[in-house]
Amino acid sequence: MRIWHPSLKTQKTQPVFCPHLNHSPTIKPKSNGADEPAHSMLILNRIKRTTYTKALSFYNDVVTQSGLRSARARVLLVCPGYESTFPMIESISRHFDLCGIIIKNSTKRTAGSLKALLTTQDYPVLDISKQDIKLASQETIDKLHTAIGDNNCIVLDHGGYFALNEKILRALGPDVISGIAEYALNGEQRYISLNINDRPIISVGRLALKRESDHASADSILLAAELYLQNGGVMLFNQDTKVGVIGHGTLGSRITHQLQARHAEKPLVYDTDSGRTTGIPEENIAHRIDELYAKCDVIFCATGNHAIKASDFEKVRDGTIIFTVTSPDDELNLEALLREGIISLQEQHESSQTYIYIVRSTGHKIILPFNGESPNTLIDFGTADPSIHQPCAAHIIAGNRLSQNNLRYSCGVQDLNKEDESLAFDIWQQHYRMPPTESALPFKPPQKNKMEELPCC
Repeated sequence: MRIWHPSLKTQKTQPVFCPHLNHSPTIKPKSNGADEPAHSMLILNRIKRTTYTKALSFYNDVVTQSGLRSARARVLLVCPGYESTFPMIESISRHFDLCGIIIKNSTKRTAGSLKALLTTQDYPVLDISKQDIKLASQETIDKLHTAIGDNNCIVLDHGGYFALNEKILRALGPDVISGIAEYALNGEQRYISLNINDRPIISVGRLALKRESDHASADSILLAAELYLQNGGVMLFNQDTKVGVIGHGTLGSRITHQLQARHAEKPLVYDTDSGRTTGIPEENIAHRIDELYAKCDVIFCATGNHAIKASDFEKVRDGTIIFTVTSPDDELNLEALLREGIISLQEQHESSQTYIYIVRSTGHKIILPFNGESPNTLIDFGTADPSIHQPCAAHIIAGNRLSQNNLRYSCGVQDLNKEDESLAFDIWQQHYRMPPTESALPFKPPQKNKMEELPCC
């Protein structure tokens, strides 16, 4: 049954041909914008007040029950542009000196509304993008210095923004940024690669309680991808559509599981670590990534670390539809591909968020829905989903521990400890009182080699 979504209205369409599929996907014309909110404050009208109040109360308890310094610690926050972020931001601003907010580029479809909302309420939103931090110009460093001021601060990072260029952390030493709490696995990997030992970095990306949120994210990605494809006349769960998944970590394995559960046509899975594909039927494993490129009509990139290399685009089939679970930068390095002329934009259909690129070496077309952004940015991943609050609570506790100079955490990259993970889960249970599941229990999974290629959340 087709699920109606306001961004997928039935309208007159124009075809875009995919050479190796037996149908022509259709693209919606540009909307007149009548359904867009007239004012950024209307974003809150879409959240039930009781749900928002509950989330805010939860985050306030997370901060207070994990202990507060007598002096307000300074915090700089990197966050996605989802509605679910707002109660967390409000709570942080109540209990900490929130000196800056950087809204992630990968959620730019929703980030504009959140940015407008925060700006109208005088939150310190910084005009700094991911690319700005990558380039690490003196202007960007000066902006960060100005935001932080004379006192040092804690960074609540998301995706390793402050590890994108080691020049940033050299310029903003431990006397400026005294510690970093990292939310995501790919961010943790970036900090590990820098071999930082001059300040503590606490990661929550590996925690058992984060799996519930990861699974919800993977489910929303698959749902949004299915809606997008249906709108274009492509059936994801159909024997005529061959689906590939690159990366079999938390997100990739969940997507694969859901594809198999719904009887997709023998989805192919590739991972650089063959140990991750243990238990998958042999017929579903691509032992070489070239095999996946040669056979698949639709590909999900789920590594968080350039799933498709620049040299591989010439191997991708003509008309392949490529989704990412993170961002076009993390999974595809899209800006570099364009800058180096490996691909070029041929067609852009903003109303349906369809972008068609040409691979220079082969002339083949590749289709990037949402221009390579994760497809769950199509839907509101709002505060009604309680699973998202579990890892966010752990993230705040990690920042709080750093502000307390807690001796349980030393310099270098480390996981949030089991005691603090259990605290986050217990507070969540107090507010949401949902029966514990295997994916949300307060214990840690077996440790893996941190230098492995890791999936992103």
